[in-house]
Amino acid sequence: MGKRRQFRPCPQCVNSGRSLRWQFKLLTKWFDSCLAHHDLILTRDITERGLRAGDVGTVVERDAVPGVPEEGYSVEFFDMTGNTVAMVTLPASALRLPTPADRPAVRALSA
Repeated sequence: MGKRRQFRPCPQCVNSGRSLRWQFKLLTKWFDSCLAHHDLILTRDITERGLRAGDVGTVVERDAVPGVPEEGYSVEFFDMTGNTVAMVTLPASALRLPTPADRPAVRALSA
């Protein structure tokens, strides 16, 4: 899979200070041209895939999550050299949009 893109929000993706649910409702209206290939931040650990809250992933497509009534997304997570670490389908509640207060961080993969 390709190298990770730099996050550049479009006008609809700018964090408006509204609730995450409202943001995702708004963003799904523009999904094909807007949310696809944007970065989102994981809000909880997924230990079985080696992912931790705060990891940044790129949205690949909108999906249904089995057994979960809310909308979901296939998200690809990369290492710092652009190699895919994990590709998972997650409910919208496990993700959030980046904000101006977010800063990139580096962590080593746990053994």
